[in-house]
Amino acid sequence: MLVLAVKEGDYLMFGDDIKVKILEGAGKSIIGIDAPKNIPVLRKSVYERNEGITPDEEISSVDDL
Repeated sequence: MLVLAVKEGDYLMFGDDIKVKILEGAGKSIIGIDAPKNIPVLRKSVYERNEGITPDEEISSVDDL
């Protein structure tokens, strides 16, 4: 596991296509994620609840989760 200390306004890059911006860092962390539409971005709890969903399947609404 990589653990990073980041400041508000910093970016983390995942390859060439995924950019994560640290929006707030005091108390509750808030991040912004800019990724291609074909890359699913989910909280771990949602991912584990929906392990059967593949990247090719489209989630059209929160009700699908």
